Amino acid sequence: MRRFIKLLFIVLGTLSGLNTFAQESTPKHDYDFYFHWGYNRSQYSRSDIHFKGGDDFDFTIKDVSARDVPERFSTDAYLNPKKITIPQFNFRLGVKIDDKWAISFGWDHLKYFVRRDQDLIIDGRIGAVGGDFAGNYDNQLTNIPGSFLEMEHTDGLNFIHLNADRIFKLYEKKWFKAQFVTGFGTGPVCPWTDTRLFDTFYRNPSIHFAGWGISVNASPRVTLFDRFFVEGLFRVGHIQLWDVMIIRNKYTAAQKINYYEHNITAGFIFPLNPSKNGNSGTITPGTR
Repeated sequence: MRRFIKLLFIVLGTLSGLNTFAQESTPKHDYDFYFHWGYNRSQYSRSDIHFKGGDDFDFTIKDVSARDVPERFSTDAYLNPKKITIPQFNFRLGVKIDDKWAISFGWDHLKYFVRRDQDLIIDGRIGAVGGDFAGNYDNQLTNIPGSFLEMEHTDGLNFIHLNADRIFKLYEKKWFKAQFVTGFGTGPVCPWTDTRLFDTFYRNPSIHFAGWGISVNASPRVTLFDRFFVEGLFRVGHIQLWDVMIIRNKYTAAQKINYYEHNITAGFIFPLNPSKNGNSGTITPGTR
């Protein structure tokens, strides 16, 4: 929860700067601030994972299968303010700069869990630290039980990214809007990884900057009374992790992940300029 609060302050500061710049540079526009919160499910491509451990090991496990880890629904898990960051959530703050474009900053809290007991190809070397699994491997098909490898980014495969979105109007009445939103996002990926390697468990003490991600998204959105909206988002992305921490400064891993995510979110819109059509409400001398 403390990580979430720190990120919230950073995002609010960023958006405050964006809003100040927007008002100074183009004062004729009305800007809307918005935020939304929701929950996601995700699917992952197979991924090669390269484990690097100096003299102890240097090997790659190929085509590893993984899944997400959705939290079973309960009012305590999803409605308790102290626990709302436990499920797979999506949080976003943004500024709508006109009727067509919005810029936002968000946090996709994905979860990634390597499936256990897979038959996979290993290439590389494992020293004495590997015990029964020590040896040289030349693209050998090998059973990988939980005693060999358990790996999860389940305290978050956290994609923290800046997004630019294009908004298309589909249908509009005074109190109701139907829109379609498409966009592109990029930013750092900061997983919190736990690993069991050669039957030794390594729990990392903190979130860790490990790589970068890019994504494209599309979503239908329904807005009511210009203040409340519900959105169903579909995102396709690529994540490249070059420094997954197993033991700091000793054991690391690297992998590339393609993923598909869908989520549903609900949000609120707050006008940043109370004026309409660029009129600030100030009476100009000589006018009434």
